[in-house]
Amino acid sequence: MSDIDEAPRQTIRHSPRRPDGEGQSRRAVWRRKKLAAAEAAARGQPLAPHEVSVLRWIAAGPLPLQRISSAVVRRLDELGCIEIVPLPSPFRAGGIIDHARILPAGHDLLKELRRCQAN
Repeated sequence: MSDIDEAPRQTIRHSPRRPDGEGQSRRAVWRRKKLAAAEAAARGQPLAPHEVSVLRWIAAGPLPLQRISSAVVRRLDELGCIEIVPLPSPFRAGGIIDHARILPAGHDLLKELRRCQAN
């Protein structure tokens, strides 16, 4: 017999309320992270540089959601900077796909970021 077969089996107890997420299902950890991101957006945490560059990219014109990270789309949508609209696909396959389009709140945020960088 190998060492693996001879090792005593250990039972792992899962606590659903551990703050570090250890012992929780992937869905529970994902849900906890999603709620934490929503709370962070509600607190007004600043946008990451990548999120700002994506918002500038969307300001130039509607952008297919396939080209943007889903986490960035979710964060900008929670802040009310973008809206999701169905538009014709720019890709060869054609059809109608979802695009991100900037809202006035997104333009206001970009103006404020430019003003802060100028000072």
